[in-house]
Amino acid sequence: MPKKKKPKLPYSFTTTEDALSSDTETSGVPRLDMSSAKQEAEALRMRKRGQPFVALRVPLFLTLTKRWTLEHIYGARNAYEHVIVQRYNGSGFTFCGSENGAGCDHNRSTQPLEELIESMDDASVEERRVYAAYESEAAVTAFKEATGSCAALGEPAAADVEKVQAIMRIGFERVSYNCHHDYNDNVILALHGRREVVLWPPSEGPRLYLHDDEHPSARQSRINFDAPDYAAYPLAASAQALRLTLEPGEALVLPMLWFHHIRSSVSPAALGAGERPPYWLAVNFFCVRSITGQMARAAKLSPWNVQPALHFGAAAFNASEFGKAATHYRAATRLRPSLPSAHFNTALSLRHDGGRLDEAAAPLRHALELAPTYPDAIHEKAQQKIAVSAYGEAVHLLRRVRKLEPQHEPTRAALPEQLANHGGALLASGDGRGAEKLIRSALKLNPQHSNSYNNLAAALSVSGDLPTASRAYRAALSLNPADSMLYFRLGSVLAQLEGGLFEASVALTHSTLLLPHLAHAYYNLGRVASLSNEPETAKAHFAMAASLDPVKFAEPKK
Repeated sequence: MPKKKKPKLPYSFTTTEDALSSDTETSGVPRLDMSSAKQEAEALRMRKRGQPFVALRVPLFLTLTKRWTLEHIYGARNAYEHVIVQRYNGSGFTFCGSENGAGCDHNRSTQPLEELIESMDDASVEERRVYAAYESEAAVTAFKEATGSCAALGEPAAADVEKVQAIMRIGFERVSYNCHHDYNDNVILALHGRREVVLWPPSEGPRLYLHDDEHPSARQSRINFDAPDYAAYPLAASAQALRLTLEPGEALVLPMLWFHHIRSSVSPAALGAGERPPYWLAVNFFCVRSITGQMARAAKLSPWNVQPALHFGAAAFNASEFGKAATHYRAATRLRPSLPSAHFNTALSLRHDGGRLDEAAAPLRHALELAPTYPDAIHEKAQQKIAVSAYGEAVHLLRRVRKLEPQHEPTRAALPEQLANHGGALLASGDGRGAEKLIRSALKLNPQHSNSYNNLAAALSVSGDLPTASRAYRAALSLNPADSMLYFRLGSVLAQLEGGLFEASVALTHSTLLLPHLAHAYYNLGRVASLSNEPETAKAHFAMAASLDPVKFAEPKK
């Protein structure tokens, strides 16, 4: 069967350079009157095809435009409730994917709405260049009451929509929100003031110079489109773009992954009597899909986008489908050969998929070539060394991780556990000296690791160093005081030390309090009592051991 051709976009595009420098709209973005049945039907067709348009005369939007002024918003909210405030950084406002703004280049904070509005009264032009936003449940309620659901707006695959989200946006001066895309379909409604919008289709992503894939603002262009440097970003100047203007009551219906750069400006004529200061106001409605739904559509609409491959790789890994995870991560490495985490996760998945260490070696080597100080990759190399019993090399690598990142969680917690367990395995095979060396290495990685002290004590007991073994058990108990078996083992060691019978009795008794059915602890208490010349006590303990485990302790040894 011949492949279905993608529908040609019904727009007359211009270049980015022209779209940003001109004050006139480009032709082709339909402005559809939703009071007309014919145009409403066309709007639904465009929405299903993933094509943007401007919706006019939507009853809900006209109502909101009349009702929702700054005074109404202020009055409808607790005056002390905080809004997120971004302050102008000289290069447009930036989208930031991290909750607290970490790693982003704007001044982001929270502030009570009342305080923000009052601070604008006597503010300078530069001080008024703020961009405030908050999630509006009132807007969500109005949306649902008017439309019922996202399906009523022609939302494709509406069954995958998890919720409606509304973000209210407020500003007090002409400002820009920099070029970015969203993973959900978006309805951008101008309530007060004007919004000048430049759009780029998803296919133009590679020409818009997005931030690195692991940057908090990975969905945003690095270019300051208020003053673009085309010498530094040459492909951007000729990228296909559209320009349009939204007046109050008009809404841009924007499919996911369409890039948009928005300049908002105040409109004094739209102010009600006595309202101050001048402001602009807008709301974004999102029909929020599940993450899996977002990524599935993104994979189809933006083949250049590495995020779907990373998402599905992580999902498969978390479901223990390691072969499938490796396939997705390999796809990510083809899209972004310079992304260390994609190579690292490929290696990690291959090792978990039945120990495919030979295949895992190359992607891990690539990850470390790209990022020689990448703690997770060094940690993974140590794991591969452990898998082939190269413990000395593994310990050397793990110490390097600790130097690079002292709080690296897998190295601090998980790997000491593995080393301690491998030490236990060496001990069981008769290699007491090798076991002790490996376990001490685990303790150097994490001196607070209870199981390492436990296994070290066992190794020392086998080698006959009972005093040091007892200290190791006490160290384990200080970290894990609720472990009945640690008390049992400590008591068993103390019973063999000169002058240790009383402490042995205390430790063994404690183990029976924590684990009343531990027959061996009662048996050892009987032996301690016998050695302490307490025959009646010994007899009672032996009887208890026999009642709990008659096969093993039916006839106490004399």
